[in-house]
Amino acid sequence: MTPALAWVCLGLLVSLAELLAPGYFLILPGLAALLTGAALWLFPGLAPTGELVSGLGAGVLPWLGFTLLLAALLAPSYRRFMGGRSGTTNRRGEAMRGELGVVVSWESGRGRVRVGGSEWTAALEPGGLDTGGSDRGRAGESAVLRAGQTVRVLGLEGTWLRVTPEPQAGTEPFEGRG
Repeated sequence: MTPALAWVCLGLLVSLAELLAPGYFLILPGLAALLTGAALWLFPGLAPTGELVSGLGAGVLPWLGFTLLLAALLAPSYRRFMGGRSGTTNRRGEAMRGELGVVVSWESGRGRVRVGGSEWTAALEPGGLDTGGSDRGRAGESAVLRAGQTVRVLGLEGTWLRVTPEPQAGTEPFEGRG
């Protein structure tokens, strides 16, 4: 078997393995192996010859080069494809800012809110709507957050979410009268 054919077969096997174990971690080495096979077929002089180097060993350096080149070229597309949140992995508060959640339970200005698949302890952002205590909310009205109500995450302080209620359709006060 020629080195070019060996690399093409390896590239096909690794690329097919990506289908069985999805996660985009095998696709770059698989594509690089296919490119290595193509390069060794088009330019047979790239493969060193001799007793010590045969088969797959003939293309290790071109394969490594193609892997690094593909990683560098595809990294921006990968970030865009994955939602652009790669920089907030260990900064959960920044990652959750702006997300919508649903009130699970609420009492005396504090409660539990479900965001994504997790429940969090939450408190209203200062200046938000009153939760039934002594403070007054927007437009002097008092409002209590209820289970099932939608809230928006404004940030994270320790293990507490800071939230504000999302206006429900048709409940925003009209301020445009003149």
